[in-house]
Amino acid sequence: MVNRRDFFQVAAGGLVVGGCASVTQPKPGRGPSGQDIHASSYAAGFPGPCPGRVIDVHHPDCLANGKIQPQALKSMLETGVRQLVGASSALEAWRRFVGPGDRVGLKVNCVGHPVGDASKHAVYTSHELIRELVANLRAVGVEHILLFDRYRTEFAICKYPELAAELGVSWEVSSISWDESQIDMEGYSKGDLASEAKNQAARSDGSPKVSGYDPDHFVTADFVHPVHNPSDPRTRRSHLSKILTQKVDKVINLCLIKDHAAAGVTGALKNLSHGLVDNVCRSHSRPQLNQTATFIPTVLSHPLIRQKVVLNVMEGFRGFYNGGPWASPYVFEPMRLLVSTDPVAMDRIAMQIIDERRAEAGMPSLQEAGSVNTAASGEGHHFRGTSHVELAGAVGLGAYHLSHEELRNWLGHDPGAVGRPALVVEHVRLAATS
Repeated sequence: MVNRRDFFQVAAGGLVVGGCASVTQPKPGRGPSGQDIHASSYAAGFPGPCPGRVIDVHHPDCLANGKIQPQALKSMLETGVRQLVGASSALEAWRRFVGPGDRVGLKVNCVGHPVGDASKHAVYTSHELIRELVANLRAVGVEHILLFDRYRTEFAICKYPELAAELGVSWEVSSISWDESQIDMEGYSKGDLASEAKNQAARSDGSPKVSGYDPDHFVTADFVHPVHNPSDPRTRRSHLSKILTQKVDKVINLCLIKDHAAAGVTGALKNLSHGLVDNVCRSHSRPQLNQTATFIPTVLSHPLIRQKVVLNVMEGFRGFYNGGPWASPYVFEPMRLLVSTDPVAMDRIAMQIIDERRAEAGMPSLQEAGSVNTAASGEGHHFRGTSHVELAGAVGLGAYHLSHEELRNWLGHDPGAVGRPALVVEHVRLAATS
């Protein structure tokens, strides 16, 4: 039997059912051109209807000869979503999040895609998980499903366009490829001289169009990439993808258990912060200029992101414990699948999983890794760390602390003394064997 807490902090407009709330946010409108949108305009969004709650499902047979086994995955996902909301069936659970009429986006993670180096392993959103999710969405009447991510080049390497055709769903990407600048509203390039000619040529070479970014929706973070001219106001902004603002009503975040050379961990939070907006390279532009700790919570505080991301599903069949987020030799197999509406709590558990493997390898924890380890393979930034996860919890995006005692020690007093919710992570470990 699984012990579950009752949660009293639920998303605005939600109906409490089985310890969580149904996701029934209104569809947001567009804000005035050129202005930041403030959170008071919309429902709060994540940590969502099940704050702090992370369902962590293990299956001993989910991998065979390095390949994900669809039947085991199906059992893991069904167990995860049912136990998250306390539903009696997978269909009942999915109906808490999506339904007929919703335009649902599946945000994949392409970073970690296959490369030519045989010593490096690929870890990216699996086709097997996408197939199972599409089947579940269709089972509850969702007709409009969009597979999407940032960069067309990476998306193609992962063969997602072919998968979308197989499944009969749509796909889109925000921009053409990675470059240092990323401030072109149309999703090509402007300001990165090394990439501009190549990317601009793609406007007329017959390649599929990209969605670009929305001039009306952005966040401001007051630091600038060295390749930019700081007098251009766009250099301090990150605009939301038009995919998010115009083409989907709800997003399911498909993230992975991976370390990151700058942010420490590239789980649920970073898959959103660096996948839904432009001008992200400024957050870790040089080894000595790592701003991921503040950039990630700043981006994810935007109400449209908070409101539209209704569920996080984290693959842990394989992961990286070092050398990520790109393809890496430091691959491991946690054999797990995590489900949560709270991306902060989910990343705290992912950090634990990675740190356990790093300890086995004699490596420092993600929080301890940094400048003293820059000479080691995979430790690319002087100020590598996971502070963004804790800061995201501090600003109310989710639960970071693993216990009430840890939270009290962090504050130096009882949370109620300052009116802070006493929200902590509830890590529910389950086994699926069917």
